[in-house]
Amino acid sequence: MRKYSILMTVVLALTGSFAGLLTLHWYALPPKK
Repeated sequence: MRKYSILMTVVLALTGSFAGLLTLHWYALPPKK
């Protein structure tokens, strides 16, 4: 069960950092419609 919690923490950290980078990218280059 400990491995599962560690895996979830890593997944959440990766998803959070990816979302942060995506948000920064969107702020730097706003989507053109």
